[in-house]
Amino acid sequence: LRGSATAADFAAYRVQVGEGLNPRAWVTLAAGEAPVEDGVLATWETTTLPDGVYILRLTLVHQDQRVETALLQVTVDNTPPQVQVRLPAPNQVLLLPSNGVLSLYAEADDTYGVHRLIWRVDGRAVGESRVVPYILLWEATRGTHTLEVIAEDWAGNRASSGEMRFVVR
Repeated sequence: LRGSATAADFAAYRVQVGEGLNPRAWVTLAAGEAPVEDGVLATWETTTLPDGVYILRLTLVHQDQRVETALLQVTVDNTPPQVQVRLPAPNQVLLLPSNGVLSLYAEADDTYGVHRLIWRVDGRAVGESRVVPYILLWEATRGTHTLEVIAEDWAGNRASSGEMRFVVR
């Protein structure tokens, strides 16, 4: 966690975290007796925490014992999104339209929102979708192909649909 904890009459600072919008308990992540300006205030390991809302609290103590507090609401999201290809179906045979463009369709879901879907055909990225419905207009070629769709949420968690085969004739 980066930030600043400094004042002309600085005495100490403390960084704490609590679970929920109104935490009943606080865990101290770091405390210091030296000011920090635009630097590392604390380290917070979130990968083992349950998903949800947390409050970070920075407390600055002045030499006269006055206290200033800053709060920041954050969301911990360790759960990857879910993604499933709907079109084509595994091993489906699709007819190449006269314009050469096929519509590929996938569904994705995440508690805190899907950021994007990455479409991979034959192991190569061919496009992205960022809004529902997740459709990719693909300039198809005849033959047997593989398709994988990777969903990424706003926290950077990723999930794959798995690779599937389909045929274009």
